[in-house]
Amino acid sequence: MKVFPISVKESSLIQHNKEINMEYIMRALKISLILVVIALQGMGELMAQDGVIKVTLLGTGTPQLNPARMSYSTLIEAGDEVLMFDAGRAAMLQAKKSGANLKKLNKLFLTHLHSDHVIGIPDVWLTGFLAPAFRATPFQLWGPAGVKNLAAGLRQAYDFDVGIRIKQYGGKRAEGMEFDATQIHDGYVYESNGVKVTAFEVHHTGPNSAYGYKIEYNGRSVVLSGDTTYDENVIKYAKGVDLLVHQVGYAPEEALAKNQVVARIMSHHTQPKQVAKIFTVTQPKLAVFSHIVVFTEKGPDLSSDGEEKMMEVVRQTYDGPVVLGQDLMAFEVGDTVTQLQ
Repeated sequence: MKVFPISVKESSLIQHNKEINMEYIMRALKISLILVVIALQGMGELMAQDGVIKVTLLGTGTPQLNPARMSYSTLIEAGDEVLMFDAGRAAMLQAKKSGANLKKLNKLFLTHLHSDHVIGIPDVWLTGFLAPAFRATPFQLWGPAGVKNLAAGLRQAYDFDVGIRIKQYGGKRAEGMEFDATQIHDGYVYESNGVKVTAFEVHHTGPNSAYGYKIEYNGRSVVLSGDTTYDENVIKYAKGVDLLVHQVGYAPEEALAKNQVVARIMSHHTQPKQVAKIFTVTQPKLAVFSHIVVFTEKGPDLSSDGEEKMMEVVRQTYDGPVVLGQDLMAFEVGDTVTQLQ
């Protein structure tokens, strides 16, 4: 082994390099510590967000064609769960607009089987099988009596498309084109990843035909009334809830007196004074209207004027926080309830 003697000049250069290396090391350590702090802050934010329920009103309208209000649908995001409640007109498109992770959207809960609450099912079901969602398991569906017939009928109606799609993807994920339908009753209907969903019967068109839902996660709670008249069951499940999303039907007294059809329709919905009473008794942190039904004696009133008159009636007897829902309006339910948009 040949050893070369080190000159004074070379020795000084080595020492200088050592000092430079130590400086670089110290700088690198400082940067690393900063990155660790930032990462921990980010993790804290994610952990905080993980305990929050996000509620998005995908559709706040009725069967009437109203470009400002799609028919009823609500999206709930809690932890790892993405749950849809009713699939009205354009529900899947609205879910896309909301920015939700559609790869996780595989669970749909129906309040009842009226057309404006189920008309969007084919889009949610079939589109979820295609790229980029690529659902590989059956589409899960919960609803009142008749839900299994609905699922079977849709499967038959779209049999041609189902067969073509499965062939296009080489037979892969064929189960993703099937339904897994469950008829609901009062009580827990779903529980996973800390999220609990409870169904409760409400009065809309007949016994066992309409339900509301309570969603619970991390000590927070949201109640969706579904379509209903004034119902003590809503009060039972919504007392002290963080967010209560309630439907409402309004028609002036003269419209109820002069138009029997309007009166009949209103008899299946909760009217403003009745909803105000429900809010007063349950005292939610925030109350929000969705599925907003407004009529004049001549028929549906799609104007904002009718909606404002309805809100005036509510405010006459309820002075708590209440919001007139709009499509794609979103709320974050945490320690407080915040309107995001």
